[in-house]
Amino acid sequence: EGYAEYERMWNTLGSLPALDVFGCDPYWRWRPAKQDPASHVRHYTERVAAVAGPLKKGNQIWIQAMRLPEGAEGEIETACRAAADAGATHITAWSYDGGALLDPVLSENPDRVWAAVARAFRSLREGRPG
Repeated sequence: EGYAEYERMWNTLGSLPALDVFGCDPYWRWRPAKQDPASHVRHYTERVAAVAGPLKKGNQIWIQAMRLPEGAEGEIETACRAAADAGATHITAWSYDGGALLDPVLSENPDRVWAAVARAFRSLREGRPG
């Protein structure tokens, strides 16, 4: 029941005439537990594309770049590649600078997180495999 309501909400919001791009933020290290970044992001990218595509709208995926523990920075590239491979037309990241400016979402090593975002985006832009 809850899933059907969620689906209706996405379809309603995605079909707003003033909306050019529809998206979501499938953070794999949120609550309740860590998800596999590739499968989690791919799943939600496909769902977003299923709403946006028939409406001729772009679909946007926000990649998790905050609340990441030391050593998890490689997950960013995995998630970006999964989003791109699943058809995301727009990929961005939250939070700027690995959460360095926002204590509640701070990564353990924000500099490494932000460097991983830069590498992942550069790889996508240059068309290199992840």
